[in-house]
Amino acid sequence: MLPTKITILVIGLMMSNITYSQITIDSPSVLKNACETSPGNVVNVSQSIKISSPTFQFTPTQINSPCTLVITNQSKVEFERANVAFTGALSVQSTGKGEMVAVNSLIKATSISISLGGEDSQISSSQSAFQAQAGNLTMTLGNKAKMEIYSVLNTSTPNSLSATGMINISAGQNFTASIADMGVAGNQGIRIASNGIEALLKLEKVVFRSSAGSANVVATGTKCLLEAKESGFYVANQTNIRYSGGETNIKLSEIGFGGTTFNTPMIGAVTINAAEGSASIGNIEMSDIRTYGTINGGFKATAAVGGNNGGVKVEKSNITVGGDVLFETGNVGTTEVKENSITSGTKITVKTGNGGNCLATPNRSLTAPSVITCSSPMARLANVYDIDEMPDLSVYPNPSNDGSINIKLKQTSESGNVILTDLNGNTVKQWDGVKGDNISVKDLKRGTYIIQYMDTTVGTKKSTKFIVD
Repeated sequence: MLPTKITILVIGLMMSNITYSQITIDSPSVLKNACETSPGNVVNVSQSIKISSPTFQFTPTQINSPCTLVITNQSKVEFERANVAFTGALSVQSTGKGEMVAVNSLIKATSISISLGGEDSQISSSQSAFQAQAGNLTMTLGNKAKMEIYSVLNTSTPNSLSATGMINISAGQNFTASIADMGVAGNQGIRIASNGIEALLKLEKVVFRSSAGSANVVATGTKCLLEAKESGFYVANQTNIRYSGGETNIKLSEIGFGGTTFNTPMIGAVTINAAEGSASIGNIEMSDIRTYGTINGGFKATAAVGGNNGGVKVEKSNITVGGDVLFETGNVGTTEVKENSITSGTKITVKTGNGGNCLATPNRSLTAPSVITCSSPMARLANVYDIDEMPDLSVYPNPSNDGSINIKLKQTSESGNVILTDLNGNTVKQWDGVKGDNISVKDLKRGTYIIQYMDTTVGTKKSTKFIVD
């Protein structure tokens, strides 16, 4: 028989090796004990746990250590009405299927990493906040993963995801994610990446902010879809939305772009791409887009420029930037820009490749030192024109009540062509080699017409419309 002292020592050693996979972690205080006392601050979670409080406590449970939760056996870690603050990093890991849930909870740590690499893993959060107070916030998922993040914790915590470093969200193929009614603030940048085929990302009423970085929403595979509405991207450097694979779609409605504040500019550009390189069948649809403050770079939306069947549609938007504005599709593409007010400090270009269709009419205004619209050969043959109110091309009276009008052209040293069409693009009258003159037209039928002046030397167009009552 062992002496009493030795027996006690053996029992003590056996108890110290008990893992928290055998103990139910059901409250912030039990989690605190588990994280602080487990070897290496690693807690094995082999069965689903719910860390909850009867009511949300505004004073957090302070966990004086880092903590790593290792999920096995397809388990779930859930926080409900929990307020916990780690003095070190928080890591939640799973190589197999795992699930992380937060409901009405606040989770703080120096940095936060949630890595659930198994197929069918999930991250879901409602009325909760994750705050990385001295580093990055990272959420990584595998294939066939789902993510749902909704609503803020309370009015004093508007950002459901925040980090002093970067916020990085990524997943593999067949990724489905929905983020709504919240703020996302990553001081050094924000990145949301879908790294496989058939991804769906929905953003609604989400405000992205980065005081020192950029916002990047990217997808590398085919058949990926982004739907965003009533949201904003307000960052220091630039905003990139790039869905580089074929058969990709980007739909943006009521989206704002700008610097971190109205008086702080965005240094770079807003770039939106679908189907890059030789990829085909990429589409971008944008409506009610607004820019706020000053965007020093340009605004570019391109689809399948190196391929075929690209589509870019921009309507009812108000865009003002310092650099170039470009809307472009590739061969057999369709570029449609209408009912917008667009201002560039350098150049506005609306174009498509050979064999494409181009429309830039009607617009409220297209204002820049250089405006080039629908200048591809096929677009010219199709009589697709830009509507841009220009002081050197005017029509009076407008409207006309007797079918008679006068076209006034500014005197120019270069000759150009004047074309009068109806709204279907049918040519009513045409004058070639005009250098500036007053042209009278009579006996026009009731309807809306377009007058276009094309400088045949450089190929630019200036147009306006008028009505016959």
